Amino acid sequence: LDPKLTAARVGSARALLAQNKTAEAVAEGRKATEENPNDGEAFAALGLALLAQGNWNEAISAAQEGKFKNERNPVVLIAVGKIFEDPKAGNLTQADASYKAAAAVDPDFIPVKVALVANLERQGPAKLDEAYEKAKDLARVLPNSPDAQLLYGRIALRKGDYLGSVQPLEIAAKAAPNNAETQAMYGTALLYAKQIPEAMEAYKKAVALASTNVDYRTTYGLLLGMNDKVPEAI
Repeated sequence: LDPKLTAARVGSARALLAQNKTAEAVAEGRKATEENPNDGEAFAALGLALLAQGNWNEAISAAQEGKFKNERNPVVLIAVGKIFEDPKAGNLTQADASYKAAAAVDPDFIPVKVALVANLERQGPAKLDEAYEKAKDLARVLPNSPDAQLLYGRIALRKGDYLGSVQPLEIAAKAAPNNAETQAMYGTALLYAKQIPEAMEAYKKAVALASTNVDYRTTYGLLLGMNDKVPEAI
């Protein structure tokens, strides 16, 4: 109805990215920035799509451009933080600064709360216990937030709280059916919770989504064997 409606293009880019359609997400993000070169969220969406494509330099350039357009937009600041914490940069100091800037603008913005705890988790074993407690509290007060549940489930899994990790990761897996990593994480929680048939199904989804991932295929093969599906396992 309105090709120049930037908000619609930004939303489309985010939805495409959630489906792992990175090329389409990048294309839609570029269209949004071209239609409205002053829209910070358009550049943020483009930056995250470029990050998913593996183009870190272009990604941070786009996100920083979005920050230049609107340095008090928490959505933009969160995107900058996510790109800085990507393993290709590993700049947790810059990421933390960006998340804290977003929190200063809107402390109740859910992605800000999740990002701050996730950044704490990435600071290593010394901060893991603190991250675990904060993530647990966050999951309790945000029971319908897939991001908060994924965060808590992931940290619980790292802490060895396998039973505690199952429910939050189930919520996250249902909310992100096209995310192979989330499906595999849920499958791992089910495996250690001794829910073997369910774990096999979760890893089946993970392998279907990321067929070249050797770790996923290996674990799926083992789970097939544990479920007496030996020919398929082999």
